[in-house]
Amino acid sequence: MPRKQMENIVKSTLGFEINNLHPQLATIYPINTEVAYLGFKPTTNYLVLDFGKKRKGDLASIQLIITDIDITGASASCGCTTPTVQKTEKGDNLVTITFNSSLIIEGNPESKWVTLLVDKGLQEIKINLIINKK
Repeated sequence: MPRKQMENIVKSTLGFEINNLHPQLATIYPINTEVAYLGFKPTTNYLVLDFGKKRKGDLASIQLIITDIDITGASASCGCTTPTVQKTEKGDNLVTITFNSSLIIEGNPESKWVTLLVDKGLQEIKINLIINKK
């Protein structure tokens, strides 16, 4: 099923906002556009970070600005994906997500997970990073 063209700003019904600073490299959208995006578990409406078609060595790194919540940590489902979190001067969260594209096998789809910890791990935002999805 082809997805709709999405903006690169995702707004949660809880009041926080995720802004993708690199829409030319990847798009970000809730997996289910038919329901409001809440943001935290338990929810099946997680975020997708879609890098589209990539080859070995292509740039696969983006930055997200997340406002109005406190991101206190980040983890990834494997060592090939690295999320980092910094605070901006305005107190927002700057999240950088990098996938080691030297590990891409031409044409093979990749699916990795990034978890952002909110409020010292009491809540989580799940992001499914996908590359070469058919």
